[in-house]
Amino acid sequence: MTTIQRYLLEDQPEPVSHYCHAVRAGDRVWLSGTVGIRPDGSVPTDVVEQFEVAMQNLDGALRAAGGRP
Repeated sequence: MTTIQRYLLEDQPEPVSHYCHAVRAGDRVWLSGTVGIRPDGSVPTDVVEQFEVAMQNLDGALRAAGGRP
């Protein structure tokens, strides 16, 4: 049976409800609910910067779960 691992990252905004930043099962990684909020909880006012922060958060979650872009 495949082991399911859940990842909650301290350097990213806390997920809502029962979500986690990443889930790994076997060689697959799922990411969910990532937004463009900085680790300190602030939201960039520029939509481009929000996108960049969201992509950094996705990259961090993916790498924490052993994945890569």
